[in-house]
Amino acid sequence: MAWAIAVCGCTAATAPEMMVTSKPTDTGPDDVRFLEQDPVGYLRECLQRSRQLQQYTLLLYRQERLGLIPQLQQPEYIRVMYRVDPLSIKMIWTEPADSEVVESLYVDGKHDNRLLIMPRRGLLPGLPPALGRYRVEDPVVWGKAKRKITEFGLARMVERTLEAVDRAEPQQPVKITYLGLKQLEQLDQAVYHLDIHYPPGSGAKHVRQDLFVGAETRLAAGTLLWLADDVLDAAYLYSQLDLRARLRDEDFVIDDAGDAPAPTDSGASARPEASAPQ
Repeated sequence: MAWAIAVCGCTAATAPEMMVTSKPTDTGPDDVRFLEQDPVGYLRECLQRSRQLQQYTLLLYRQERLGLIPQLQQPEYIRVMYRVDPLSIKMIWTEPADSEVVESLYVDGKHDNRLLIMPRRGLLPGLPPALGRYRVEDPVVWGKAKRKITEFGLARMVERTLEAVDRAEPQQPVKITYLGLKQLEQLDQAVYHLDIHYPPGSGAKHVRQDLFVGAETRLAAGTLLWLADDVLDAAYLYSQLDLRARLRDEDFVIDDAGDAPAPTDSGASARPEASAPQ
């Protein structure tokens, strides 16, 4: 089965690069002052702004270290439609052209709360792709993603960061430093760059995190998560954010969803053909 090859057999991938932007830093002097003096407080305000969003669309850049022998995978670009109530997340892969998956869908309360996945290829050569239903945790169980699709969202990313910061505080404080206004090739706006170092014994999986907040939107714009020795574990970057999107039930469908076969057991025995991004 091509599943194991897709996880472990990849060419060397590199981390996204960032550069100091030529834009003046005085475009948001109050934000800069807040970030320098109280970065955690700034992130809590960022979280509150994110929680007010009811729906949006964006382009997700995702790169994760996966596999039985973990390797950094090639970058993916995924168009995302997100709605809070009911929780609805549709993802459409735009790059790479040979990605395992075409689209995935989760809608709370529909399809028995299963994750629908349309693969790009059939299970065997010559067979057409067939829509599958999986438990939301299956992509994580089978090493296809680091997190469940239900963990996606601008607010959830900031929540995870603050949870890690709060968890570490009783032992040793997390060190957070504002590093200025930056620009990444994968993003369409300048971002405030926070460098977060987690102390040993904090319980955090990562030793360091680059966190980006949009200078224009003042919302989460992405993160880079690092293991020891500057080894990139995951990158999630958000661009083309549309806060004016008006999403309908009709937007959260996949063709042939009604024909997707329900699993005969808990779903753990059927390996998913695609992952669910951050």
